[in-house]
Amino acid sequence: MQQNELEKIITVGDIEKEFNIFNFKVVLRTLTSSEIFDIMKSMSGYDDNAKIQGIQIKTLARSIVSINGKPINYVSDDEEEQITISKKNLQNEKIIGKWQRSVTDTFYSKYVELLEAQSDFLSQYQDELKKHGAEQSGSSENK
Repeated sequence: MQQNELEKIITVGDIEKEFNIFNFKVVLRTLTSSEIFDIMKSMSGYDDNAKIQGIQIKTLARSIVSINGKPINYVSDDEEEQITISKKNLQNEKIIGKWQRSVTDTFYSKYVELLEAQSDFLSQYQDELKKHGAEQSGSSENK
């Protein structure tokens, strides 16, 4: 099956990075737009303080890929697997909700670092594409 143009963009900016947090090797990944939308939608109706804490917990529940090499989450487009993933996310949210607030804040600060790395990567990627495009048009003008 041929990939359409929108599908080709899905992995652009998808980043995973390992952090050492409280002596645990934690791999975090960036979330998709759909995952972020689902988190935000689920937090409507809560006051600001509850939203902030809920967003952090729900984000970490989906963002943590592994701890000390042991898988925590996985992503799939398969509809049947989505049910399993949703259940796993809820289970992770319950566990993360039992963490000390400062621990959640520390983990979430690493997720924010990951978002900053993603932004830097995308800016550099776009600059490289522009540079490459300028080189291409310059070389075709010399022919």
